[in-house]
Amino acid sequence: VRVGEGGGFKTGLRGTTVSLGSGGFVSGILRLRYVTFQGPDNIALTLTSSARAIVANSSFGGNLDLIAPRISFDNTTVGGNAYLDKNGASADASVGGNNIGGNFTLRNTGSSYVLFGETNPDSVAGDLTLYNGSTNYLYYANRAADNFVGGHVTMIDSGNGGDGGIIVSRYSTASLRIDGSASIYS
Repeated sequence: VRVGEGGGFKTGLRGTTVSLGSGGFVSGILRLRYVTFQGPDNIALTLTSSARAIVANSSFGGNLDLIAPRISFDNTTVGGNAYLDKNGASADASVGGNNIGGNFTLRNTGSSYVLFGETNPDSVAGDLTLYNGSTNYLYYANRAADNFVGGHVTMIDSGNGGDGGIIVSRYSTASLRIDGSASIYS
């Protein structure tokens, strides 16, 4: 399912809802590209089984909760808080360029890695929480320079075994500026 693929899709109405139907979204790709939700409404999407969410060049005026087996999230603005949980078995990499106006929680609870900030910097005005419940890795600010967090950073690795963990600013080209403090738990 592709929404806004060519020229974009806008909604500015209050009370905007997005529904995936009673059977849910269990396979294939949900692609939100050049989509704008101008209102302050909260959008919550849960995909299951082998489904993949691709969100690119989009804007959400309120909060965004996205739970899916696979997630790509690029060049997108969220006016409020963002919660992303990648829970599938395939690897997912995002180029970055995201701007989160509130707090951002990124969770990897699948069996493969999730990667953010490969090419473009991500910016979080509030707090950033990175949670890795996988036996693989969660990469943040991977290659991109000038990533930013305006608040506190919390990193939690649940210790599920394997060689997994959280890796921040993996390459020499990468940088992450944190204006708050940081807490690391394992």
